[in-house]
Amino acid sequence: MKKFALLLILSFYVTLPVQAQEQQTFVPTGINWDNTAARTSRVLQQRSLSSSNAIPAGIVNVSIVHPDYLDPNQFGLLISKANSITDCHDYSSLEYQAKYIENYYMDIDVSHYRRTLNETQNPEFDCDKKSKIISGLIILSADELKRKNVRQIRFSNGNARDTYNVSVTQNAVRLTPESMIAFKAQNLQGPDKTYIQYNFVDKSLLTLQVPMAEKGEDITQAVRNLASKSALQPVLDRAGLDTSGTNNVFYFTDPNNRAAERIGADGYAEFGTINVMRPHDGPNGRTAMPTPLKVFLTRPNVTL
Repeated sequence: MKKFALLLILSFYVTLPVQAQEQQTFVPTGINWDNTAARTSRVLQQRSLSSSNAIPAGIVNVSIVHPDYLDPNQFGLLISKANSITDCHDYSSLEYQAKYIENYYMDIDVSHYRRTLNETQNPEFDCDKKSKIISGLIILSADELKRKNVRQIRFSNGNARDTYNVSVTQNAVRLTPESMIAFKAQNLQGPDKTYIQYNFVDKSLLTLQVPMAEKGEDITQAVRNLASKSALQPVLDRAGLDTSGTNNVFYFTDPNNRAAERIGADGYAEFGTINVMRPHDGPNGRTAMPTPLKVFLTRPNVTL
């Protein structure tokens, strides 16, 4: 049984950082001479960076994830950034420190990542110059957050700090950013897109989402009729869940676990289509025509 405590796990995905700004010496216009000072400055800078191997984290994305190996009431804070690799260096994961602070705080200080030269004999063919992700995963426990009465998580990269308010209930954990200067919350939820959230629900719970449905369209019964063909049971009321369908997201249980098997690595699957009646201007004037809308099957924490 895993302990409900803070674990620090670093991922092994890599990418190239944004290049540090160079100090340059400019050649006056119209003078034809070798700018030795500028060339020397760049060489010294490259040597310095190579010797330290440390590159500041800069802007970082923040999202809530739940890998399969976690306990039901654990979740992960994924800190990440993406760029294209254009040289023959290998890059480490993001390096950080995370600690609980008395008086309701948790501090996560993301400092840097490192690079080492890939001494390949064929750089044109052996260097993988594709867009990749460099990241770190901070695994937290809802029980631990509640026990320590954590109310805020304070992120810092050494130059900027962002604070996320923490709310933990029996069924969910919610992080609401007060600012996003350097730490940008991904997949914001809620009517005004103001928070990220993870719901601690049983694995039989699924959602059907209709992202192309328009506000005011009554699609509840059509979605339920489609779900019944796969033996999904509607969830009409459950603490911590918005079961109203206002955001075109509908909750169901999957007693046989057959529908869940259709969800792919990207977190969703096309489940089917429903029809809604929408106005159409034709030769005989405006009439109501059936319009097909795709329905997607997801886990509760995936928002399309």
